[in-house]
Amino acid sequence: MNTQDESGRLPHALVGVVLALFAGLLAVGGCTRGDEPAQGAAAQAEAHTAGGLEGLRAQTQSLVAQLRLPATSSTDLDAQARRLVAAALPVAGEIAREHAECVEHITLVLDGARLMDALSADQLERTWYHDGSVPPAPALCQHAQDLVVRPVRTVAGLREGDLTDNRDELVADLDALLEDIEAIERRR
Repeated sequence: MNTQDESGRLPHALVGVVLALFAGLLAVGGCTRGDEPAQGAAAQAEAHTAGGLEGLRAQTQSLVAQLRLPATSSTDLDAQARRLVAAALPVAGEIAREHAECVEHITLVLDGARLMDALSADQLERTWYHDGSVPPAPALCQHAQDLVVRPVRTVAGLREGDLTDNRDELVADLDALLEDIEAIERRR
């Protein structure tokens, strides 16, 4: 069975299925540094029950608060950022299902998100924005894309360098995620 169209992208009907599967893989099989399980059963349940944009807002605010505490370990922050990615995927998928013009954006984000453990934050940035692979799209699609992009960049940023050096940048990106959530709420 061919699951791609002529352009090599997933057909609109399969995007939601693939997003749900990817979110499940992140929640169940996601690993932190050292290949330790990223979440226990309680954390997995929390990631799946805290739904929609409200759940994303609450998780984002919690992660921002934790980032502002210098004593928070990078392992704890990494696990929380991965839960945020897992929670963002179904929301982005829902937007893609509701707005066909967003399917390509969400598919590209999904392709890049699979590489979050292999690429640096800068490489992810170039993959999504600077290589021309993301076509112009309505603002709603761009905000939906950022629901996934910003948490993935946070995961990548936590892997890189000294947390004291990039803490402010990570917080700024997550603050922008909160703005994306508000923008989506205004457009729905």
